[in-house]
Amino acid sequence: MVYKGIKRAGLVSLDGQLILEPGLDRLLKFQEGRGLMRDEKLRFYYITEQANVYDGYYEKATAFKHGVAVVQINGKWGIINQKGIEIIPPKYDRIDSFEGGYAKVRIEGLNGLSNLDGQLIAQPDYEFISYAGQGLFRVEQGDKIGYFDTEGHWIWGLTQ
Repeated sequence: MVYKGIKRAGLVSLDGQLILEPGLDRLLKFQEGRGLMRDEKLRFYYITEQANVYDGYYEKATAFKHGVAVVQINGKWGIINQKGIEIIPPKYDRIDSFEGGYAKVRIEGLNGLSNLDGQLIAQPDYEFISYAGQGLFRVEQGDKIGYFDTEGHWIWGLTQ
């Protein structure tokens, strides 16, 4: 991203070629071939390198990472792919950004885990989920702790 003045953003390739003339107001981030924009009504939307606008506006949105973006519609969070298609319909109270191909999803204070395809690895039944390393996730439910792998198979079931 390059700027002309404070607000007018454009795009330059890594070899210095101008891709998009600086003139975009409210370009927040550009990665993976998609720009995250905000309009005068403070709605979020995406553009391509040619400044083509996607259909659809969002209350809140993140930049694309691993080919997906987290978006909020009607107070609920979901995930879209680079074509703007919902991978996970907006139904969660919160979705964290994808790290290593997985994201925590939250409903009514409980956490679950989703992959990039929108498949739930773990239902949102846990008070806490964190990546433990070596392809394992640690979960806590009350005073019980357990570990499962990236396929959702328990390595160590919930125990005290």
